[in-house]
Amino acid sequence: MVGDLIEQLKRHPNAERMGHDFTLFVKHVLKPAARTDLTLEHMESLNEIHSMLRNRVEEWTKEWFEQGQITDESRMLVKLLQKRFGDLPSTILEKINSASEQELETWGFNLLDAKSLDEVFKQPD
Repeated sequence: MVGDLIEQLKRHPNAERMGHDFTLFVKHVLKPAARTDLTLEHMESLNEIHSMLRNRVEEWTKEWFEQGQITDESRMLVKLLQKRFGDLPSTILEKINSASEQELETWGFNLLDAKSLDEVFKQPD
């Protein structure tokens, strides 16, 4: 998602300024609500934030797998989502990690027709 934002900003005439402003937003607004093991203070650009978040999500996923906190069903859902949509936000991984078997099954079926991550996790009408 941050990668998509970076690509969009590259096309804007004020890309550098907007990237700087968004980096400040992430550092000062999102950090208090984020996991405590994120280190955003020294980040100076969206590319740095994107790289750090991608690495952290990979580490969190690996930790969950190693701790046995992710079931076979959730592991498969994560792999399928990553194959279809790329890097997953940590909020999605945490949601999957704490999901019931019924939720995992529903999301797995939703994935078949979903055009976005939001559609996978939509609530039934």
